Parts: sequence; structure tokens; C-alpha cells
Amino acid sequence: MTNNKRKGIQSDIVWAASKYPMFQHNKIYGDKINEMQKKKFKETLRKFLYQNIFCQVYKSSISESRLLDVIKMLRNSVRRKHANILFNRDLTFGSAQKVINIYLKVMWVMNLTEEPPHFPIDRKILGQLGLKINWTKLHSTEYKKIINSAREYISQNEFKKYNNSLAIWEAIEYSELTN
Repeated sequence: MTNNKRKGIQSDIVWAASKYPMFQHNKIYGDKINEMQKKKFKETLRKFLYQNIFCQVYKSSISESRLLDVIKMLRNSVRRKHANILFNRDLTFGSAQKVINIYLKVMWVMNLTEEPPHFPIDRKILGQLGLKINWTKLHSTEYKKIINSAREYISQNEFKKYNNSLAIWEAIEYSELTN
């Protein structure tokens, strides 16, 4: 198998594992949206993730500042192309961070990239941190506060053994919460 074919299959697997959690417990679309509009939206999302994440961090890493930039870029790209089908004509920061962080997490566990700087924020992880915030409505300032809260939490608890890694902490916590 050629290297390009292998990367294509890998990116298909990463996308397949990443898309469902973004739409779970999350109102993305406005009212009266048809399946073709949803399909076009998902294709825009997939293409963005492939170009701006998969191709950029394949067998390398992404910095924290670049991650935050890519989340903002995704929101802007999707709003430009699909505002007419989005709930409140917007893709929230919370929704954008979740799909990007899940995409990175899947790449990481498949050994396609280095450890990501953050983790997918969702209801279960927020509960572990003792936070009562709706992840679907997060703004960038709240997101940064949650990341800092998680850093503080793992540095003060038994998670020090994971070298204060947010990604490792979340992967283990999430696995325990869902099993």
C-alpha cells in the first residue's frame, strides 16, 4: 500500500471516530435543515480538519497557541459557508473545540501525532472537575479557564504520575467514566 493511500485510510478512520461526538447532545443546526445541507456542512468540516489538522500535525505536534487559532479558524470558516443552516447562525466555540480536540485525540491514540496540548471538553469531564458549565455554549475565555482548572486539578491530585499531562489525564478519566 502506498503511503498516500495509507494516510487517506487513516484520515477516514480519524474522521469517522470524531464526527459523532460533536453532534451528540448538541444543537448544531437551525430548523428545517435538509439532509443535503447537513451533508455539505459535514464535508466542509471534514475538509477543514483534514487540511488544518491531519496534514499539519501528521507525525508531529500542535502547539497550544496554534490549537486555539485553529478552533477560531474553524468557527470562522463554517460561519462563512454555512451560517444559514447553523443554530443561531453560529458554530459555538464549545462545538468547535470538541470536534478539533476529539480529532487530535483520535490521531494521538492511533499514533499519528504527538500528544495534544488539550482535551475534548464535554459534560463528563466538566463533572470530574466539579464544574457546572454547558460545553456546547463555551466561549474562548471559559475554555481557557477550564483548561487552567484541569491543570490545577491534576497537579494537586494523584494524577501527578501522568506528568501533569492533560491529554493522558482526560483519556484515562474518560475511559473510566464510560466503562
